Amino acid sequence: MTSPSIILSSRWFRASVLTYASIFYTTSTHAFSTPSPQIPPFINPQTPEEVVQNQLFHYQIKNLESAFSYNSPENKQATGTISDFETSLQTPPYNLLVNHERADVLLEVIPDGMFHEDDTERENYDTALCLVCIRPNKEMKKNHPVWFWWELSRNIDDEDEEDVGEQWM
Repeated sequence: MTSPSIILSSRWFRASVLTYASIFYTTSTHAFSTPSPQIPPFINPQTPEEVVQNQLFHYQIKNLESAFSYNSPENKQATGTISDFETSLQTPPYNLLVNHERADVLLEVIPDGMFHEDDTERENYDTALCLVCIRPNKEMKKNHPVWFWWELSRNIDDEDEEDVGEQWM
């Protein structure tokens, strides 16, 4: 069964609208519906959406060091140290992420063929986008929903030749 999709003509990506995941699944596995306030929704995130859900969870509970750990090496280089990262989260619009009331991943956009078994095909696709709606903490001056696009890259750890690890960041 194929998931509903649309073609974004500017980049020729196929956007898989994960109807089940974006409408029902995200509300049932939300950061705020986990049994423990310190355990993210996904123990071993495998998809871009799961990575974003975990990072949003860490923003919500103000665990900025863990949120920073989900950044790609390129983003960490651009952002700087954890201290620089924390400083950047004090300026709008990023200040709305910390201690937010609610966050929903509304859409996950991945290139067509991203999860095919053929490794040579997968090498060509290493970027995903997630549309996220943030509902800031009610104490914020700007407390209406705000949308962000999360861009993730697939990073491959080639150091371990037996088990090549892939991770979305």
